[in-house]
Amino acid sequence: MNSTTQGQSQVHMSLTLKMGNTLENQHIDHKVFVKTLIVDDSTVIRKILAYICEEAGLETTTAEDGEQGLELLITQGPFQLLLVDWEMPNLNGLDMVRRIKDENLVPGLKILMITTHNTMGDVVTAMSLGIDDYLMKPIDEESVVARLQALGMID
Repeated sequence: MNSTTQGQSQVHMSLTLKMGNTLENQHIDHKVFVKTLIVDDSTVIRKILAYICEEAGLETTTAEDGEQGLELLITQGPFQLLLVDWEMPNLNGLDMVRRIKDENLVPGLKILMITTHNTMGDVVTAMSLGIDDYLMKPIDEESVVARLQALGMID
């Protein structure tokens, strides 16, 4: 069996079926979806990111702050990808990532921080917590898709 976990990639399985005295190979194609959580307090940004991700073949769930995001990670997982804003009410993105990493809530979770924080110090702070990539707002489809490709979430 040959498989991949990248966004909506084809999984090819060769099955050998015994039919009478002959063997036939059958190929079955399945879609593999990357389950993605988008956490941002802006409804517009959540919708834009969900649209871009879904167009790229990812399955999306959204949350409006870090508290709701953590709850969804625990109750509706496992997720393979988290797109998270830094500045949000209730629980900001940095504190959310800190909890995910400190408590090992989702082993192997890829994290892309999407934020208006744009200094090198901000990037270093976020990366030191264990995020996988960083994208500064404003965003566009091309930049988001490039980051998803770099993270291995889509082809």
